[in-house]
Amino acid sequence: MEATIRTEAPIRMSGMKLKNRYILMRHGESVANREGIIVSDPSAGTVLFGLTERGRRQAADAIKNCGLGESITAIRSSDFLRAAETAGAVSDILNVPVETSVLLRERFFGCHEGMPADRYGDVWEQDAVDPDNAAGGVEPPSSVAGRMLREIESCEDRFRGGVVLLVSHGDPLQMLIATIIGIGPHRHRNIPHFSQAELRELVTGDAVEILS
Repeated sequence: MEATIRTEAPIRMSGMKLKNRYILMRHGESVANREGIIVSDPSAGTVLFGLTERGRRQAADAIKNCGLGESITAIRSSDFLRAAETAGAVSDILNVPVETSVLLRERFFGCHEGMPADRYGDVWEQDAVDPDNAAGGVEPPSSVAGRMLREIESCEDRFRGGVVLLVSHGDPLQMLIATIIGIGPHRHRNIPHFSQAELRELVTGDAVEILS
């Protein structure tokens, strides 16, 4: 039985030194979450299925309660509507502008697009045994992790000594963490699931902590 990463302790990073601090945030409750469907195609997700009112409250409450909001110097967000609206809710509170990045987009779920959300489980089972799982046209874990790391690298080139908020989606965030700690992106389900509007910090060269 594989050991799972416990939320009670910081998640140790694997040989990675960063110039900036990074706060990872999953979007708040979306219309797709409420309806229980998979929306991962950019042609739909960037223009439809934004936040519910509950999702907007989640985003605002999370940033107000995390204790680090005032230190955030940059906000980078997926261009999917649910993430961009989450970032916008944070921006309204902190008065920090939002920049969108396609690198932070939702994972594409191929033939599962528009299907009930319980189909995620089928994909995750295949992920667990194959870092390059592309069955049914899904975006492989290795590819998702690669673009998330490119986003970090881009921020490292642009910023120094800042606190950067990255607003994205559950699978991409968990694949990023799984890669950083050295267990491989296909084992992303060993990482504690990101709740709606949850924040976790990548502490420079040290750990990932649960903030809310």
